[in-house]
Amino acid sequence: MENGKVIKSATYKLEQDNNKITQALLYEQGDVGGEILFVLSCQHIPVGSEISFECPELGPQPPIQLQPTVVTSDDFSAGMRSYVPAHFVGTIYYSVMLKGTPPPGAQMEMRAMYVAPMDVEQA
Repeated sequence: MENGKVIKSATYKLEQDNNKITQALLYEQGDVGGEILFVLSCQHIPVGSEISFECPELGPQPPIQLQPTVVTSDDFSAGMRSYVPAHFVGTIYYSVMLKGTPPPGAQMEMRAMYVAPMDVEQA
């Protein structure tokens, strides 16, 4: 995962027996638009579960959305980049569709962070 300054984050501990758990994160961009990396990370989620997120409000390009993605390891992250315009406000709904019962300590975290500039050497 890329390094960048986290600007919004929410963690949810999975202690339920539900098949699908959905949480919400209010996102507010502020006065300056920019490229933002949206990442959903999970720890101790059963392999084979699916994670996803979406923001129904229009504005960011591409839209803030991660299609259902299969969890392939105990510590798993998936995400996408989007240009978010200044003053954008929207709710990001992030979900896990569990395959099995999550063990103690299972959690998911939704983060939004500025994309760190890459160091490019001058030729």
